[in-house]
Amino acid sequence: MQRMTSLEHFRAIAVGIGPRSSASEEETKAADYVAEQLTAYGLTPQKQHFLSAEYTYAPHMLYAGLGLLSLFLFWQTQPVGAAAAVLIMVTALISIALELQLRPNLLRWLLPIERGTNVIVDIPRADAPAEGDGAASAGVGGKKIIVTAHLDVHRKPAIFIALGGVKVLPALFLAGEIAGAVLIVLAAIGVPVSASILRQIALAPGLVFLALLVVMFLANRSPYEKGVGDNAGGLAVLLSVAERLKTTPLAHSEATFVFTGAEEAGCYGAQAYFASRQDMQHDTVHIVVDAVGARGTAPAIVRAERYVSTVASDAKLLAIADAIASAHAELSVTQLPQIAGRSELTLSASLLLPVIPVIGVTSVAKDVPPPAETIEPIEPIEPIDPDQSSLQRHESFLWELLQGIDASAAGDTAPASMAA
Repeated sequence: MQRMTSLEHFRAIAVGIGPRSSASEEETKAADYVAEQLTAYGLTPQKQHFLSAEYTYAPHMLYAGLGLLSLFLFWQTQPVGAAAAVLIMVTALISIALELQLRPNLLRWLLPIERGTNVIVDIPRADAPAEGDGAASAGVGGKKIIVTAHLDVHRKPAIFIALGGVKVLPALFLAGEIAGAVLIVLAAIGVPVSASILRQIALAPGLVFLALLVVMFLANRSPYEKGVGDNAGGLAVLLSVAERLKTTPLAHSEATFVFTGAEEAGCYGAQAYFASRQDMQHDTVHIVVDAVGARGTAPAIVRAERYVSTVASDAKLLAIADAIASAHAELSVTQLPQIAGRSELTLSASLLLPVIPVIGVTSVAKDVPPPAETIEPIEPIEPIDPDQSSLQRHESFLWELLQGIDASAAGDTAPASMAA
């Protein structure tokens, strides 16, 4: 079989299959494509199915709806209405706080559920013992490196552009949480004290709930993007690197590539994978590959991301990535102190798993200092038109990052390609 380039993989997914919403038929087609390619490389991929919500804005719509319901009950016969408002709002507030941390919660249980798909492939290290020889398994004695890229794509809500971009979401969600807390306090006071002024004050958080509901509803009606940066480019890069690892495996580490489903809905696929691997060894690390390969972009090391709270990448992995960036000026690697958004970085950090994300941003000169403010990845005007050179830069950086982490497993200070 002739080797396909990452650009050809990209076009097969982004153009051939097209937009892929979470836990959809199109996402399943992308999973099938990935599995077929990995099998053609001589690898043995496995599919993992899980239950997932269909879209990321649903929990926030439900939370806002419960907030409005609580307000309505607060205006009814007291103290029963106020007590009911407290009970519902406390449950909703706890649930949305857990949702923002990508943790199981009541809101997820109430949402429409579909079946999502992960594709998982293990690539043993070069010195892995053969099956049946009584030796330890492939990952023991070195690191276990998990690399993920998600199969689905996100929507492109015009309402966010009108409000100033994705960075408006943390403020909106925080306002929703504050509104919930205020309503709980007012309703709790309203149980023993029936005063109309309390209900009138409660109209203010009600307006916040209404605004949140409208924004989330409009966002959920927006079209899906074609998937160049988020995330057909990531899938293409992982496929190319997996093929390369099959021929030249890591010396000291087992690599597991997980093509995750339903990331945009709330990292359901990654959650399902990590839940199934409770026996992961101590030296397990996670690389997230997301939003890469757009025309004119270069790899970027993400040091932290912020949604409502800030989550940082692992310091040791950052040090390895920084060393590679310094040693490979030709890759034009950028460092981002912080980005606005929520990804599998947030999930792995909550699991206390060392993690580092790699994304793509518009290429900058090497002598330009790292930006001081939050930056969002920039995609090309035509979202289905990346170029092979951009994809290759990301592929090369991921390869070097894998070598660097592998070298650290053996106690080396740098991978051979850097030390040379």
